Amino acid sequence: MSVRLISADEYVDLPRQELAWIVHGLIPRPGFTLLVGQAKEGKSFLMWQIACAIARGEPVLGRPSVASRVL
Repeated sequence: MSVRLISADEYVDLPRQELAWIVHGLIPRPGFTLLVGQAKEGKSFLMWQIACAIARGEPVLGRPSVASRVL
């Protein structure tokens, strides 16, 4: 097995399987999304807003979402 380093541009151009999205371009289904930031910068509040929008099928940060159950 050989390993070849590729540039970021080459990585972006690699073929990928088509994804289904809960929030188009942000939260895939199935998949994982990681929200990170400094303490007390509003991550929990942002996630609450995103969860409420997804539960109602409303746009998230201007992107369409699919109404889904949230935990």
